[in-house]
Amino acid sequence: MHILLYAVEIIAVIFVVFSIVSWLMCKSGFDKAFGRCDTDLSHTITSRFADYPELGREAVSFDCRGNQLRGFLFGPEDGPALVVIMTRMGNPLEQMLPVIDWLAGRGYQVLSFDGTGCYSSDGDGTCSAAQSAIDLDAALTWARRQPQFARLPVLLYGHSSGGYATASILKRRSDIAGAVAIGAYNNPTQLTNDTQRAKMGAFALVEYPYFWLETWRRAGKFNTTAVAGVNAGSTPVLVVQGANDTIVTAKTSLFAQRGQVRNPRAQFVWRDEPGQDDHVNLVCSERAVAYQREIPALLERQRGASFSRREKDAFWAKINRRRANELDPSFQARVEDFFAAALARA
Repeated sequence: MHILLYAVEIIAVIFVVFSIVSWLMCKSGFDKAFGRCDTDLSHTITSRFADYPELGREAVSFDCRGNQLRGFLFGPEDGPALVVIMTRMGNPLEQMLPVIDWLAGRGYQVLSFDGTGCYSSDGDGTCSAAQSAIDLDAALTWARRQPQFARLPVLLYGHSSGGYATASILKRRSDIAGAVAIGAYNNPTQLTNDTQRAKMGAFALVEYPYFWLETWRRAGKFNTTAVAGVNAGSTPVLVVQGANDTIVTAKTSLFAQRGQVRNPRAQFVWRDEPGQDDHVNLVCSERAVAYQREIPALLERQRGASFSRREKDAFWAKINRRRANELDPSFQARVEDFFAAALARA
């Protein structure tokens, strides 16, 4: 009996030590994976405000757990709805300018902002894969406190982590007229755990509970699945997924969980057109994809024996980013019809 008790005590001690070490490893991993994002994007095709000089904007800011998140309002003040646009994790709101410009041009008022720990917004880091839902909740709280938005229908549009946010937030928000989730993942813990498989191998499976605990510690009640949000009511949701998405794969995507969706107003779109089926270009036009493919060749032709920083800056300054990020007309039509139907029902 004493030997058995001693063995149990040893096992308990080993478990406690393993758990502490595992949690510390997860915390350290999260700190690195979800650090602050201020990457210089000047040598990329990411849209910039300079590419849309005619797009007016009004600066806004609001609190999110002690951090000031900064963004802009776009579009006419008398629009039929407010569209809140969420960008991909660690990217600036400027990345969404093609979508912002399109929807503002259709008469919607648009709100978009830099997330926690990104670019113009405060924060030491992006915290977790569930942080986008926390940021969106803060944005909606701010918007509903503004007289012009207090009773106005609200539509959501998000890509990647933003898509996760627009779907999962429906578990907490019943005042949303409709939500579009582009390349959205379903479970923030699963996504984070899966991204570590390359480093940790099968050991990542053992560590999954600690990934969940660390996500919960950072996100609390916002650590929920996108499916739970979609199923929370009957809010219309449009889910769009690329067939060759290597960032949010078929396994981790919200689209892959469509069999678990009970919301009769959820719609699912599978994008498998060549070149328009990955994580980013599933919303881009054929012309945009073709131009993107030309850029590396153009750069290589201009690269001489010595290629100075000034010459590289000059090359990227000439890139037509509006053309490189042009939206696909069929995709635009699908979203416009979806928003119109959602507003007719609201």
